[in-house]
This record gives sequence, structure tokens and C-alpha cells, in this order.
Amino acid sequence: MKFQWTANVTSTGAGLVSFSLDSQFEQAWEAIPPLHSGTTTIAYSDQSGSGGTHTGVQIAYGWTPQPTMNLGKSTLKPDATSIPANGTSFANVVLTLKTSTGAVVPNMAVQLKSSGANAQVARMYQYQSLRGQTDVNGQAVFEVRSPQTGTVTLTATDKNGTSLGLSPVTLTFTSPSPVTLTTSQGSAVVNGDFEKGNLSGWTTGGSVTPTIETTSVHGGTYAAQLGVTSPSTTPADSSLMETLTMPAAVQKLNLAYRLSNPNADSGNYLEIWIRDTAGDPIIQLVKTSTNSSGWQSMSLDVSKYGLNKSKFGGYTTGNTVQIFINVHQDGSSNPTYAYVDDVQLS
Repeated sequence: MKFQWTANVTSTGAGLVSFSLDSQFEQAWEAIPPLHSGTTTIAYSDQSGSGGTHTGVQIAYGWTPQPTMNLGKSTLKPDATSIPANGTSFANVVLTLKTSTGAVVPNMAVQLKSSGANAQVARMYQYQSLRGQTDVNGQAVFEVRSPQTGTVTLTATDKNGTSLGLSPVTLTFTSPSPVTLTTSQGSAVVNGDFEKGNLSGWTTGGSVTPTIETTSVHGGTYAAQLGVTSPSTTPADSSLMETLTMPAAVQKLNLAYRLSNPNADSGNYLEIWIRDTAGDPIIQLVKTSTNSSGWQSMSLDVSKYGLNKSKFGGYTTGNTVQIFINVHQDGSSNPTYAYVDDVQLS
């Protein structure tokens, strides 16, 4: 239930020094306007229009201290104590409040204070209106994550930051490990010249599956074709992706391409990305809509994605990434496709 508060200050008031609310009204404290002197009459109404008044109330800012209680059967438990320090992985830490007799303690405002490594603590709400309170089962759940390696000590406190007397828990955030490579992956592009006569080593994607091309090639006998030579009636993508570990000394991603986009339609383009192993973009190396009359050579700087780069958390081995090549057609009558060949690192 939400309450709207109004306050009138008497002209003879001597100053506001304290204020208490019935516990069911505590969450309305943010709505109370700033008062500077005098006693106060508070009129309140709920959403149905019902209400009442409190007279002669002295007001001060802050929360009413909660009564001391014996929380003898309360617990603070994480679902994991070792978590990768990637800023994404997290441990669920569950605070359960019970008295020494086993009675649950609902509706109590609580916090989880951290010390040590740089931790991010987020409260998980079953209902947003609970704000910082325990639920009907006396529980509050927190997600704890960190982009920094080290240990984090977590202490349960009340809303004023006073410890609840439970034993703190310690989480250890460890250096993330590069993804384990499959047999088709390594530190060099697999089948980058497509001379196996197929797309082995590559993962295809998009609504238009790439194919092998034999008529227009840059070198050897085969190339890859992304997109189709006929117009698509709806937006379409055609992509190739390969996962590999960037060597420490890598400098360039080299490839040859030929883009057919006769009207230079900006909605049609060839793009090349470096992505993480989850497929999330790290950086777009190139995006072009320029029609190619012949084969174009491209040499793209990828040196910053090699050994010990802070963008990847300072791994001590080469970073595992995805090389993602895509042709996008916007669904217009202008067909767009590209030939790609001789993809390699140097």
C-alpha cells in the first residue's frame, strides 16, 4: 500500500528533533517534505481515499532504530565461494533471519556490506516494494560479483549498517581462464583460404548460409560467398565465424574481399568484428558499403588483442576471441553479396 503524506508546521514550534512512524508507514519516509521547525500535523490518505491524522508529532530525518532481537538461528550462506573475476559471474548470497526459537523475521530492512576486493553487491527483489526488507520467509538474496581478483568479506547488517551478529562469509574471485579450444581451433585461422573446398573450421550464421565459390577467387581454387546474388525481400545476414587464440606477436588480420553493392546502398554492407567467446562484440574492425569492381586486400590491426591486454583481464596466454565476418542486406531491391578469401593472421 502506498501513502501520500502532507505536513503543516505550526508557527510556534521550537524545532524538530525526533520522529517515529508505525512500522507499516516506514517506507513513506522519502515522501515526507523537509521541515525546519515546529510540531507537525500529518494527514495521510491511501489510494482508496481513506486516511487519518497524527497531531503533535516531532520530526527528524532518518530511520527509526529497530528493536534488538535474538537472531540465534539466522544464517548467511553463499551458493559458491570461488567465482571468476570477470564482472559477470556471481555468487548468490542468501541471508535468512530467524529468531532463537526458529521464527522467521520478515519485513526487516537489511544490507550486505563488503570489504576487500572491489565487489558489486546487488539486492534481488521478489517484489520491488520490499525495498531492502526480508521477505515472508525471512530471506534476502544478494548477487555478488567482481571484476577484480582477490577475496571479499561480506557482513550482514541492519538498515543502519549495524552488524546482525552473524559470522561473515568470504568469497574468492579468481582470474578467468581462456576458453578451452576444440580441435578445429588454435592460434591460426583454419581453412582461411577455403582450399579444402568447404567451410570446415568456420561456423556459418544468418538467414542466408554462406557457400563455396569457384568462379571468382582471389587465390587458389576456392573462396567463400556471403549473401546471394538475388534481392532479398526482408533484411538478411550471411556470416562466417571462427574462434581462435590470438598469438602474442599477432599484428594484422589479413583477407581479400569483393563486395557487390552496385548502388552503394548504405543499408547493405560487409562488416568484420572481433567478438568475445560468448559472441558479444568487442570492436568492429571494418564496415563498408563500397561496391568493389575487383578484389580488394585488407590488413586490419589486431595487435591490441594479443598477449596480456587489460581489456581481457591480463591473461598470461593469448586471448581467445571470435573473428566474425558478415554481409547484411537491408531487404531492398539492390542485391548485395561478397566473396571472401585468404583470411590469415600475421
